[in-house]
Amino acid sequence: MAGVLVFGDINVDLLARLGRDLCPGDDNLVPELHHHLGGVGANAAIAFVRWGVPARLLGCVGRDWFGEFALRCLERERIDVSHVQQTGRALTGLIFIPISADGQRTIIGSRGANQEILHRDDSWSCLDGVEALFLVGYDFLNAASRRVAEGLMREAARRGLVVALGAWAPAPAEPAPAVKGRPAPAKAAAVTKPAVSKPTGKLTYGT
Repeated sequence: MAGVLVFGDINVDLLARLGRDLCPGDDNLVPELHHHLGGVGANAAIAFVRWGVPARLLGCVGRDWFGEFALRCLERERIDVSHVQQTGRALTGLIFIPISADGQRTIIGSRGANQEILHRDDSWSCLDGVEALFLVGYDFLNAASRRVAEGLMREAARRGLVVALGAWAPAPAEPAPAVKGRPAPAKAAAVTKPAVSKPTGKLTYGT
């Protein structure tokens, strides 16, 4: 498989279109809730595949309905999920997005299982057969995912792979570590946010 390994969050987004603004302590019922695959890692992997680049995804979901839903959606998009971990220590990342009548979105959520990813393979087999590693800023937000990201960077440098960081994601709290043997500047790249929509429609999954 010549392509890219994406390391990033896998979430399920719950969307609610509001008929009126939220008020503290208020009940605000909506006709229906919509659930969709989300997370910067999942979205980036889908974008790569739709651009014709084979993608493998490294991430973590919970052992729950939401995790199974996310995996089914990813498999439909022909993404290699053989390195997506499942954990019983946390729920799959969930993001609740109320959308006001004028289209403003408020994002409320938890990264959940994304923060529970473990380094399980000293040979870094997740990088076998790929030409590039794609990371996002969320990878550096907690100790567990940061350790995995740092290890991936070192191994990618050793193998001479292209390494890219999604520039739209939150900046890490600390600078990335120095990596001996880091690829030459020509082999490093910062990538702007990939669109996950196609001219014929947007990424949407229902029940």
